[in-house]
Amino acid sequence: VRYGEFRALLTGDAEKWPQERMVASEMPLKADLLKAPHHGVFNDLDRGFAKTVSPGITVITCKYGLYGESPDMNSIDEFKRKERSVFDTGRYGGITIISDGSKNVKIDTTWASQDILCFWSR
Repeated sequence: VRYGEFRALLTGDAEKWPQERMVASEMPLKADLLKAPHHGVFNDLDRGFAKTVSPGITVITCKYGLYGESPDMNSIDEFKRKERSVFDTGRYGGITIISDGSKNVKIDTTWASQDILCFWSR
């Protein structure tokens, strides 16, 4: 999804092998916002995919208590590299991302609201 300079990649429930195929196909995967694939399950995350997308913000849709602690903290660590922001629905509730088409993004969650100047580079 593109809106001005802002790009979002919505991966749905893609497991590891579709992520590997996307990277291998050389699709334009760089994104400012990534909806993490497969609920942030670390064993289903291709690190090459995460590196290629290099999102400034990652949103993980999950529910605590479903399969132990979710999302996997290893996934959060992977996405937090280089001072990236990670939000998950298990801790933050509903998450809304608002962009004006530039790198200025507002993140509203059920429990908090943040204005974030997205300074990362694609």
